[in-house]
Amino acid sequence: MNYLQLTIILMALQSKLVFAFPDIYESDNKRDKANLIIINNDQRQQHTLHSLTDQDWFKLYADELNTYKISLKHGADIDPIIQIYDKTLKLIEEKKSGDWNAPSQGFYYFKVTDQNSTEMACRKEIQYELEINTGGGKPTFNGQIHGYIRDAISGDPIEDVVISNSCRRNYFVPNDKNGHYILPSNTGNCELKAEKEAYKPIICNVDIPAIIPIQVNLVLLPIDQKIPTPFTFKNTYHRGEILHVEIDSKLLSPQTCVRYYFGIGYPDGGLFIIADKNKLEPLNPQAPIAWTSNDNVLIDMPINETMPNGEYKLYILRSAETIEEALKNIHKGEWNVGAFKII
Repeated sequence: MNYLQLTIILMALQSKLVFAFPDIYESDNKRDKANLIIINNDQRQQHTLHSLTDQDWFKLYADELNTYKISLKHGADIDPIIQIYDKTLKLIEEKKSGDWNAPSQGFYYFKVTDQNSTEMACRKEIQYELEINTGGGKPTFNGQIHGYIRDAISGDPIEDVVISNSCRRNYFVPNDKNGHYILPSNTGNCELKAEKEAYKPIICNVDIPAIIPIQVNLVLLPIDQKIPTPFTFKNTYHRGEILHVEIDSKLLSPQTCVRYYFGIGYPDGGLFIIADKNKLEPLNPQAPIAWTSNDNVLIDMPINETMPNGEYKLYILRSAETIEEALKNIHKGEWNVGAFKII
């Protein structure tokens, strides 16, 4: 301990004041710095109101179907109050503890402040703990999914994605600022769903075992990102030239939970599925073949006599793996069309 530190301690003792230091979750005094609270979570966050002007922000995801029990345990030297805001920062309620019902499903923000109006001579017990559980008691689970969610284009973590699955209805978990989520679940074959405004939702089939957690990492496409078409380097080809067709794989989300179908339409009406590089299969609408290759090149071969002159169409369909008979349910996926000519 140096001389300056000793002097500060002696001055504090002489004036009978106790310095209150910020907790490890600071700075959380603004909505955009709010700490995420997971409902029914056993991990406790220990916070402090280290001054009369200190305010701590929390965010949580709730729905209108549940009644939530709010518990605010605190030290004797503070008198905390909770102000509850919706995502537009409209104040909807003020309370200290007890039952609470969300007006609708979505994110809510809790601001905790101290109601004490005057500074105390000795202010030591300034800790508090905020806990929120569903009114029916904590649900029990025998399985768990966890993973990371990232932007398909930038690769950056995405925050505040809402994850749920069909094996536990009306149980939603948001992920944290690092993109990480933990979703307790019942076991079985479940539809895992991830949703966030400004992104296209994604749905996966997941087999969830008992006891052993499984990891499922997801990527989301921005909602304004149109699915790219297969392209050629030339608009017009001549017989004997090399036909080169590829896809910009950087603009496609990885094949986790989705399937891609590539097709080529001939001028004479023939339609083929591009099952793999240079592998053209006659289309069977009942059982189309999804693209499984990691190669971004679809076709790279000479134009031969079996390819008639005229305009060709290049098709792409992006479909959730949970959608059966993808070609009969194109409206549930995303598709686009490119073209080239052979003369």
